[in-house]
Amino acid sequence: MVKRYIDSNFPQWKGAYDLTGSVMYNFVTSMLAHSTMKVPSRVSVKYQYFLPITLLVTEYDFYHFGFECSALQQVKFSNAVRSMILDDLCRKAALAKVLYDMPITRFIFHYLMDLGFEEGEVNEESLRSIYNRKYKEYEKRIQEFYSDLVTDYGTLDTQFEKKIFGQFATTPI
Repeated sequence: MVKRYIDSNFPQWKGAYDLTGSVMYNFVTSMLAHSTMKVPSRVSVKYQYFLPITLLVTEYDFYHFGFECSALQQVKFSNAVRSMILDDLCRKAALAKVLYDMPITRFIFHYLMDLGFEEGEVNEESLRSIYNRKYKEYEKRIQEFYSDLVTDYGTLDTQFEKKIFGQFATTPI
């Protein structure tokens, strides 16, 4: 899931993904270490099947921070990106549900297609259960906010919705 997300959202240069303009790049540079430093890590056997990716780092970061990541740091990076993807998916699903009355499963399907996943590649029911467990309260808050705006201003046009609900669509990293 993480490799597909990075593949579809970041440019590639000579086989390496360029995250230098992204907020995630700060996280990448914090993971770097020189090859002479051996960082102890206890990574479970279940993480041995991660797909490797190559990331670009600036020359400054290469010489000052290093160029290798321990297995534990790689797992932390993958988990952080995965949680960012799920957070973005669930926040946008809540907005689609409230504003456009779109079913959650349909939105999840279209979101995954936009990321480049093929049908059946990711279990949509598990994503729906994550949404139901963690984002139902968020959906209720948006619904209350939206209903208050509609009663105050009548119907809302699309530009106004984007301006007002932009705060709900952004995902903190």
